[in-house]
Amino acid sequence: MALTNLPSSIAEGSFARNCFHPAAISTLLDLGASTDYKDSRGLTPLYHSVMVGGDPYCCELLLHDYAKVGCIDENGWQEIHQACRYGHVQHLEHLLFYGADMTAQNASGNTALHVCALYNQESCARVLLFRGASKEIRNYNSQTAFQVGARQALEERPSAPSPL
Repeated sequence: MALTNLPSSIAEGSFARNCFHPAAISTLLDLGASTDYKDSRGLTPLYHSVMVGGDPYCCELLLHDYAKVGCIDENGWQEIHQACRYGHVQHLEHLLFYGADMTAQNASGNTALHVCALYNQESCARVLLFRGASKEIRNYNSQTAFQVGARQALEERPSAPSPL
């Protein structure tokens, strides 16, 4: 029996719970589970794998089994944005290898590089820049990723003590 015919609550939870267990994901795929099954929010197993983190091999298994890259959530975020938000460098590498769009913008116009700047994810930013991400793309506030990072650094910096 293919897992695509199982009740959605079972199939939906199977991939999300098993982001840390490559053998479980491999078994689900072998039994006919779809890599592109969407949950009640329209998110795929690949999206959950990248967002939750866990074993990067799970992400690779899904991608190797032809999971579609570019699932968009209610805020316009794709897998590449989530990988950068949480600093999942190996997941990001897999996504880029399998064709993730580095220029994809979320509902605020932020690219993955902007997200790196917002969440101070230097390692992911280095990967994106090494792979050729554009530093010139502006979000809907007309800010480049550098400008977003500079503003974020200023906001996080402790204020100077006031002179007596």
